[in-house]
Amino acid sequence: VDADDYLCDNEALSVLHNAIVSNEDCELVRFSGKVNISGNEYSDNLVSGLYENGWQCLEEGCLQSRCIVPGSVFVQCYKKSVIDTCHIKFENSIWYAEDMLFVCTYSLQAMKTVVLSNVMYCYVVNEGSLMHDGNRKIRQDADQRKAAMLLEKQLKGVKRRLPHLRRYIHGMYIRSIGGLKRNEIDWRFLFRNASNMKLKINDLLLFLDVNLY
Repeated sequence: VDADDYLCDNEALSVLHNAIVSNEDCELVRFSGKVNISGNEYSDNLVSGLYENGWQCLEEGCLQSRCIVPGSVFVQCYKKSVIDTCHIKFENSIWYAEDMLFVCTYSLQAMKTVVLSNVMYCYVVNEGSLMHDGNRKIRQDADQRKAAMLLEKQLKGVKRRLPHLRRYIHGMYIRSIGGLKRNEIDWRFLFRNASNMKLKINDLLLFLDVNLY
């Protein structure tokens, strides 16, 4: 737990322990969290449930209107044996969006997944922190593009297309190309991950003329 963050529920550890004990073969436990930005709080709207594997939970999570996950390592419990067996680790070449990449990589490997609606962790955003310094926007955008591409590689090992997750990484890339020249944009990446007709049309308009987008 970071110095600024806190557990919202005094019984959080007991709740998580009970969830793990009650589902001995589970490999991922996900719970609700909230973000506090300058006193304004935004919470997940998770519904308790059980999934056969992590990618199903991840795919449904991408549909949430206000979803802290994917992207936050602090609202899940992970099984160490899965991390060790699948050699999952943080990507050292990036220091922005590496948490999202870790969560998604793990979720694509995990089997039985438990979801709890309990809001148990609060992430407090420090407006003055380094990660929110405007001077670092170029590096953040570059890392976000790289993370999206690395996640796309992870999807090759999944037999299902996962359209909602592809829409998520498509959005990551789009949000990070503001300072790029046209020939610096990976158009093939965008077109590959445009998982619905609206995204395909938007990508085509952007390709033809950024002012049409």
